[in-house]
Amino acid sequence: MKRRGSTLLEMLTVISLLAVVMAIGSTLLISLMRMHKRVTSDIDQRRTLAQLADRLRQDAHAAVKAQLPSTERLTLPLTDQTVVEYAAAGSQITRQVLDAGMVTHRETFALSPACKVQFAVENADDGRRQLVRCEVSPLAETSSPREFAANANLEAAVGISSSPPRPARREETPP
Repeated sequence: MKRRGSTLLEMLTVISLLAVVMAIGSTLLISLMRMHKRVTSDIDQRRTLAQLADRLRQDAHAAVKAQLPSTERLTLPLTDQTVVEYAAAGSQITRQVLDAGMVTHRETFALSPACKVQFAVENADDGRRQLVRCEVSPLAETSSPREFAANANLEAAVGISSSPPRPARREETPP
């Protein structure tokens, strides 16, 4: 007599093997999702730092001088009436453009909560030139692998150009 089905033992073995494969697959999927979140966060933070560096350089180059009321605040007077202020509060940097004391533009650069921000101004030997520095560093007490903080030193020379920067022009070449 020929047997046409599977025994209960064979079915239980197959179901057990499928359960093990599913457990391994779900663990791998969760790990991949965590990695994706961390990589995306790192890319966003580096993009934010690049935008901040670009703004800081433009403002510092156009500034007359740099003033440092505290390590969390940087003031860059562009003209008699226009001033750009950078303020660090926790892991955020706020850039404000003030014209005659009124805020005309405000921008916020949000970094990882696992980092701290400090500003510094260095004077050159001749006393006329200044270097502005924005230091972004990880907090010492943060050891969580979930929170990633980039380490960056953004530097810009003050007073290189006398006018605010203009967008670059593209020159077209004839075909």
